[in-house]
This record gives sequence, C-alpha cells and structure tokens, in this order.
Amino acid sequence: MKRLSMVLFPIGLVLMLGLAGCTQPAPAPSAPPTAAPAAAQPAATAPVKPLKVALVLSTSVTDSGWDSTAYRGLQEVKDQLGAEVSVSENTQTSQTEAVVRDYASQGYDLIVVNSFSYGDGVMKVAPDFPKSRFAITTGIWKADNVSSFDPLQEDYFLGGCLDGLMTKSGKIGIIGGVNMPAMVRTANAIADGAKYCRPDVKVSTAYVGSWADPAKAKELAMAQIASGVDVIDGSASAGYDGIVEAVKQAEKDQGKMVYTVTDMVLKPDFPKQIMAAHTQDHGPEVVTYAQQVKDGTFQGGIFRPGLKSGLIYLKLTDSVPADIKAKVEKVQQDLIDGKITVNERFTP
Repeated sequence: MKRLSMVLFPIGLVLMLGLAGCTQPAPAPSAPPTAAPAAAQPAATAPVKPLKVALVLSTSVTDSGWDSTAYRGLQEVKDQLGAEVSVSENTQTSQTEAVVRDYASQGYDLIVVNSFSYGDGVMKVAPDFPKSRFAITTGIWKADNVSSFDPLQEDYFLGGCLDGLMTKSGKIGIIGGVNMPAMVRTANAIADGAKYCRPDVKVSTAYVGSWADPAKAKELAMAQIASGVDVIDGSASAGYDGIVEAVKQAEKDQGKMVYTVTDMVLKPDFPKQIMAAHTQDHGPEVVTYAQQVKDGTFQGGIFRPGLKSGLIYLKLTDSVPADIKAKVEKVQQDLIDGKITVNERFTP
C-alpha cells in the first residue's frame, strides 16, 4: 500500500473683533473639531479550504479496470473542483479500517473506497467522524455519512446470456477474483443469464483468491479450457490479463477458439477472443460524490442503477455474430423494460 493613515487636525482660529469706543474681551478659544474617523478596513477573508478527497484501491491506478476508472474520476475532481486528492493503492481488506481512519483523521471531506470488501472497515470508522463523508462504489452499507453505489446485476446476467449463445461445447467458465458475497452474486447472475438463453448449459466457477494475480487466473482458465469450456466470463480485475493469456495460448497450442468477456477497459488492440466487456465506469461516481460533498447535498443511502441508467452496460465487440447480437439486444431491452428480473443471491 502506498500512498499522491494619516489623520488631520485643523487649527482653530481666534478672531478679535475691535469695536469703536470700546474693546470687547476676546472670546474663549473654540475647541478643536473632532478628527474624522479613519476609513473602515475590509475584514480579512479567510482562505477557502480546498475539498479533500481520498481514494482507496485494491489494485493499482493502472489496472485497466475498475480502479483505473475510479482514479480517472479522482483526477477530474482535482482538475474540475480544485480538490486536494490522495490515493492508496493495493490496499488489503485487513488494512481498510486503518487506512480509512488515517484519512478521516487528516480531515478528508470525502473518502471513496473502490471495493465491496472494504465496507465493513468503513462502517467501523464512519461513526467516529460524522463530518467526513464515505462512499463505497460497490456496496450494501449505509449511514447518515455513508453512501453505497450498488448496481443491479443486469449487465452480468446479459453477459451470461451471451455466453450461453456463443458456446459450442455447451460449457462455460466463470472466474472471479475473491470468493466473497458480492463476487458470488455476480457469478450467480452470469450463470442465470447463461441458463436463461441456453437452459442446458453447464457452468464451472473458480476463484483466484485475489484481484491482482494474473498467473493464478491463467492457471484456472487453462484448467477450465482443458475440461471443455470454450467461453470464460467473470470478474477478476487485474487477474484478467492471465485469462487473456490462457485463451490466446489455447488458440496457439491447440487451434481452439475460446471466447471471453472482460470486466476491464477495452484496449485498442484487444484480441479477437474478447467478445464483450462488462462496463461500470466508477469515474462519474467519484466525481458525483465529490460534487455532492462540495455542494452540501451528499446523502447516505444505497443507490442501485441498472441498464436503464446507462451507468452500467455490456459492450459487444465485432467477434459476436449479428444474429446473436440481435438476441442479446432483445434480452437487454426486456431487462430494461422490467420483463426480466435478475434474482440476486449472495450464496452459491
């Protein structure tokens, strides 16, 4: 974990009046006039205290996934709102309370944590710092000064539908980062979507145990491929690079095409095996939360946007045939219209 006058007095004149035949006594000198008051000086204006915003990440600012989008939002907060910002990278779940408490002790106005696994740590700190605001970009926690952004799992259900339509073997794999309730919920949504669009599909699920272990993710992907899986979905953050290596190696060594869905930002030179990307851009979340704190409109609570909001979506690539793309778009519209509801479950 690392952590970026002059006052004028007029003189009175005494006038002696001489009258013919008699002399009048001189009048007593007049009192000098009161000096004019000094002009009031404007009160000194206290310097405006800059907004202080901190961001806590589970990987690095260059992970090409969730953390990099959140960091981009932090930079926008710095540039657009003139905020003083700080970022803590590669923060372990066990470090959450200490890191968040340190930022709050330093007077940070807003502390954004970019992982579901940080929620419990935040809730241990928030009651002690009522003047600070805390935002969890993927969470289910709330308090007067705690807000969670918890998107519906509709884009993952939709990705699962795509998986089911694209597999030729009838077997798909799901690889998650850490085996925790939020990741299990995502895996369930993918599996449900796959079965919705192909009821006979078989699903294998594995967890890396980390959000930043490409080598382990590759190992798990190779094992799934060896079992007959030809489509791999999930959410492994920086570990996704290992999944990409595995599917490319499968084509090179076995001549086998294995498609995959990423939760990372698509790079210009992404391989043909990537058929879609689950997209949840945390940048706008960070900017919105910071603006609310600056304006005094921040509210605690849980906010659950879905596909209809445009904040989450499934981006298809040209690797998806037109007929399958049309079927996926139909399911997407049904989700938006409420004709399909995702059954969210935190246990397998």
